[in-house]
Amino acid sequence: MPRFLSRGRTRVIRRSWSGSYATGSVEQALAYSELFWPEFILHEGCVLLERIPDSFPTWTESLGDSTKVEAMLNHRHISDLFHRDASHDVMIRLGRVLKYAWTLKLARDFPDRRFAVEFYDTPSDDPTDYQVTFISYTTTSNQTMERTAGTLDS
Repeated sequence: MPRFLSRGRTRVIRRSWSGSYATGSVEQALAYSELFWPEFILHEGCVLLERIPDSFPTWTESLGDSTKVEAMLNHRHISDLFHRDASHDVMIRLGRVLKYAWTLKLARDFPDRRFAVEFYDTPSDDPTDYQVTFISYTTTSNQTMERTAGTLDS
């Protein structure tokens, strides 16, 4: 039986491990592991989630800035990953976990870069507003974190 915990204004559901056994398949577990611990690639100075989309040249030409290209191509709407009948509280909790996991994985895979991983968790009536994305910075240059000013909201 799920237990409900309160964290600020958000109620989250936690299941004990004992109630989780024999409720899925190994294939499902592997699919979820790829969501929480995805493959990232480096392409033309951009760190991208999983693959190089066919639209990469179009976005590069249109946006003209690698930070904006990364933010656009790397964003994922929580509601697109699962059935849309999940509660907002559960989507917010999942988004926060994804943000944390992606932050760790990006730091592990690209130790020479710094990342801003963002999850938009302001309560909303529209489930598509809950999205996670990231952008990267090289630490070998004199660039600062100010590079993000306004880019994730654009």
